[in-house]
Amino acid sequence: MRLSLGLKAGERLKEIRSRLGITTRDVTDLSQKIAESEGNEEFQISNPWLTEIENSDAIPSIYKLFSLSVAADRDAASTHSSDARRGF
Repeated sequence: MRLSLGLKAGERLKEIRSRLGITTRDVTDLSQKIAESEGNEEFQISNPWLTEIENSDAIPSIYKLFSLSVAADRDAASTHSSDARRGF
């Protein structure tokens, strides 16, 4: 995956999410599951919060970064395994 180097962190996050086909709702739902599993609501990402991060210079907490990375990694892994099954 090639990213544009001139983008801000939030813009890069949005680009990655879009390329992987992850909706803001997907991120919200997965982060809720992580928050429940960890017993810590700091992992939860709301739709408005994600939109704010993607469109501003706001900096997410380590908890939210974890949830974002799990969402991206989970979709990237499923994309790669689907590609491998199809012979890509």
